[in-house]
Amino acid sequence: MSTYDVLFIVGMSLLLLVMITLNATVRKISTTDQQINFVTNMNLPYRSITGYSTLLNNAPRIFPIYPLTTIESTSLEKFTNIISMNGDIYEIGKMGGMYYLAYPSLGTTFSIQVLSSPYQNRVVGIVNTLREESIPAFAITYGNETGLFVGVFPNYTIATEYASDISNEMYQTVGSTESSWLIRTIP
Repeated sequence: MSTYDVLFIVGMSLLLLVMITLNATVRKISTTDQQINFVTNMNLPYRSITGYSTLLNNAPRIFPIYPLTTIESTSLEKFTNIISMNGDIYEIGKMGGMYYLAYPSLGTTFSIQVLSSPYQNRVVGIVNTLREESIPAFAITYGNETGLFVGVFPNYTIATEYASDISNEMYQTVGSTESSWLIRTIP
């Protein structure tokens, strides 16, 4: 085997490696584009007078180690880079012509939470029931407790309006009283 043959084999191996890497990158970008297209094409349900749409029904499980921040845009394209960096850990909501993206970062956003329970299966059952009613909900874990988290909102006023708007359905589903509500800020 000559020196040229060895160089040719090494060169082809490097070229193959570059092609595989580029293919993986293109696939990742395509996946992100599909996620944004999915959100764009969804008919997001709205809740009464607040005009705040529910977050996507397939909301991911967010743990308290992820502080969230919310940004807004008239176009979902602005979110492409953030979504690609944060993987599955994000929420998208819509109010009027604005989209709101909550993602792990330093900052503040508001949420509504029904106080925690040590029985995770009960919380997950409530989450599933609320999602079937188009109410954004997912579980968060605090040590040995699981909390029911409802929504990510751009400000406190919209969070309280939304809480008032869904209160009847929420109380029926959870079987609780108003004292079970907690509107909280995620640091």
